[in-house]
Amino acid sequence: MTTSKSRLTTIRLYGKMASMFGRIHRVALETNTTAEAMSYLRS
Repeated sequence: MTTSKSRLTTIRLYGKMASMFGRIHRVALETNTTAEAMSYLRS
């Protein structure tokens, strides 16, 4: 994730998910998959 080609991805959550994890997250994901985003939120 520390490569120069990493781009920030915006994750927006609504409803119960936003209450649990926060509404907006800007992160550099390697594969931009839903599974990777959920893994990020759980950590």
